[in-house]
Amino acid sequence: MGMNKIPIVFATDQNYLWPTSVAIISLFKNANPNTFYDIYILLGSKLSNEDESLIKNLECSNGKITLVIVGDIFDNSYIGESYVSTSTYYRLLITEILADYSKCIYLDSDIIVLQDLSDLFNINMEEYYLAGVKDLKASLLAERFINTLNLSTVDYYINGGVLVMNLNKIRLDGVDKQFLALASNEYLHHDQDIVNIACADKIKLLPFKYNWITKYFISGYDNRIKSHYIYITEGSISEEILESPIIVHYALKMKPWKYNNCYLGDLWWDYAKFSPFTNVYRSALADNPIDCEMDDLINLLNNNMYDGYYIFSAGTMGDITYRILREYASSANMLGFVDNRTELHGQLLFGHLVIPYEQCRLGDNILFVLSPHATNAQMLLAEHNRKYVIVQI
Repeated sequence: MGMNKIPIVFATDQNYLWPTSVAIISLFKNANPNTFYDIYILLGSKLSNEDESLIKNLECSNGKITLVIVGDIFDNSYIGESYVSTSTYYRLLITEILADYSKCIYLDSDIIVLQDLSDLFNINMEEYYLAGVKDLKASLLAERFINTLNLSTVDYYINGGVLVMNLNKIRLDGVDKQFLALASNEYLHHDQDIVNIACADKIKLLPFKYNWITKYFISGYDNRIKSHYIYITEGSISEEILESPIIVHYALKMKPWKYNNCYLGDLWWDYAKFSPFTNVYRSALADNPIDCEMDDLINLLNNNMYDGYYIFSAGTMGDITYRILREYASSANMLGFVDNRTELHGQLLFGHLVIPYEQCRLGDNILFVLSPHATNAQMLLAEHNRKYVIVQI
């Protein structure tokens, strides 16, 4: 019996070579014996000889790897968040790069694949441009998405981390040209917004197990989105899907290669130990999560990773942060508010005392929550080797 050839595309850069290699290793290790992954890695510039050799050495009987240099075509595209790279736009060129293929699977690099992807690749795409998993954030913020993206509905707005692409139909209908035309605009979710706008009326929804986004399964967040599960599939999400993901997606800022206690991080490390990049880049793994989303912070606190936490602000940021954490991380041990303004010391805020840093509890497992603007607090905590997060509100 011949090999079942499946084209897979990643778009990455130097900073993401390590997680990209781990994603590829997970693909190969869980492939059926007759599956052959034809992997394309889209890059902005040429890799060093050493890095190229490390990537190419991942090739095995279940697949080969081709490196494609895209260049600087998207350097002027809108980026916004510091953790987003222009490489996220490279997938808009897939129809041109994979000219000999009628169909492909696109994968973000911050994923691991736990099963063979033949069933995913073989889904019927005749009438659709894209197939993907419903994005829950769009359901939660439907009005904002509809207004800013000029969509008629968000019922088929998908997360861009895992896509099955009908390349023939995209080419035939000129949708690839729409991708490039939209790339010069500013969108909050970058090329994810672009593909959802351009393909809006021809998107097929996949079961959640094909893009099992870890942030949606943290304690305290579940209740907020439970009523939106129905938007993922035609019925409510099943226990089988919850327990048996096929692709795990570590979306947003808190990644397992950056933080040891990342949710389901041990699963990622099961494959990372086989990566030749692990010994090279492991020194970049930080014990201190510097920058995270509120969802990540809720995850940390609800999973009892710290003995307690302080909010380093008794102002508006502290007020908003406390209200969110009180609702979604109520079991976490809130120790108080810290503020450098002497006039606030001794006051009560939500029943918690406002204190100077010098009065904070000592201990290696205490977390401080800061805003991006609290630069003096960051310097103070770094100087004393205290653990802190900078949270985006």
